Amino acid sequence: MTGRLFNMKSLILSGVFFFFAVCDSAQAAIEWSYCNATGSVNIQNINIKSGQYGTGDELQTIKDIPFSYTCITAINTYSEPYNATISLKNVQPMVEALKKSGLGMELFIQEGSRDPVKFSWREIQAGFAGWSSSKIFGQELEQNKTYNLSGKLTVRIYVEQSFKYGFLNINIPASTFDILPYKPSTVPQPTKPYTPLSVSAFNIRMIPDNSGRVIIS
Repeated sequence: MTGRLFNMKSLILSGVFFFFAVCDSAQAAIEWSYCNATGSVNIQNINIKSGQYGTGDELQTIKDIPFSYTCITAINTYSEPYNATISLKNVQPMVEALKKSGLGMELFIQEGSRDPVKFSWREIQAGFAGWSSSKIFGQELEQNKTYNLSGKLTVRIYVEQSFKYGFLNINIPASTFDILPYKPSTVPQPTKPYTPLSVSAFNIRMIPDNSGRVIIS
C-alpha cells in the first residue's frame, strides 16, 4: 500500500513538473521568432549647392530604396501579434553626425503596398534608447511560418539649425536597423541571433558655385 502511494505521488509530481516545463517552453516561444535582412541599404553621396540655409529647408529626399527580409515566426501564446517591426536602437553614430552638422532626418519605411510608417527626427533620436520606440510597419503574420518579404525606405534630410557654408564635406557613418517579427515593448525581446539591415555610410557635400569642375568619386 505504501509503495502504491509513493508511486502515485511520484506520478503526480512528475505531471506537475511536466506541465510547468511545457508552459515555460510555450511562453518563451515568441522569443525564438526572428527576421533576417538580406543585402543592405546603399545611400549615395549627396551633393548640394553651398550657401545660406534656414531651419526646415530640405536638402535632399532619397526615395524608395529597396530592401528584403525573411521573418520566421514561432508558436505564440501571447496576445501580442506578429508583424514586421523596425527598431532604430543602433543609429546613434548617424544621429550624432547629423546633429553636429545642424541637420535632421525623417525616415519612411514601407512594406509592399502598405502605407509607409514615419519616424520623425525626434523619434529617430529617441530610437537608440531601447526597444520601446520601435514601430510596426508590416502585415500581420501567422505563427509557425516563414515569410519572404520586401520593403522600401525613403530618407529625407533637412536643416535643423540655420547655417551658411562654403565647401563642406559631412561624413555620415554606417548604421543598422533591426527588423523584428513583433514589437517587444510588452513582451520579451527576441533571443535568437538575427541579421540586421545594414545602412551604408555616405557623405553630404556642400559645393560652392565658383568651385570650377569637381570630380566626385
